[in-house]
Amino acid sequence: MNPNETAVGDIIRSYLRKNRKLQYGIRTCEALALWEKTVDEYTGLHTQPLHIKDRIMYVKTDSAPLANELALRERELVQSINKELDMCIIDRMVFKSGRIQRKEPEKKIRVPRRKITVGEAKKIDEAVECLREDDLRDAFRRFLVCLARRRGKGNGK
Repeated sequence: MNPNETAVGDIIRSYLRKNRKLQYGIRTCEALALWEKTVDEYTGLHTQPLHIKDRIMYVKTDSAPLANELALRERELVQSINKELDMCIIDRMVFKSGRIQRKEPEKKIRVPRRKITVGEAKKIDEAVECLREDDLRDAFRRFLVCLARRRGKGNGK
């Protein structure tokens, strides 16, 4: 590699280090996705992580007793998610009782709001294939997929 050239992965890592807000946004999305891996199957079926705001993760449950039980385990859950992310994203959790959409046990992945096209998927794969590190490549791929879904949502696609 020419001394004046820089690897794309190094540029992305440098940009993420400088742009803490973007890095925090990516990590909050990952924290929400980690919820079902952190809790047992029953709890995962009867809860729904809503969002993270001001370092507080809001989780909806379909039963008040479950919300109470989770509140008692709050510290353990917060530590588990932060440890998995290798970053302190969540300080507290708030559990709200209410109606949630039932999830089937075998389906652990959320259905995307808008599917990306085959062409978009190919472009994303081409953009990330030059990255050497698997973790970085996967994170950047998820980021680009998220951008593609948002871009299409406003255009009526």
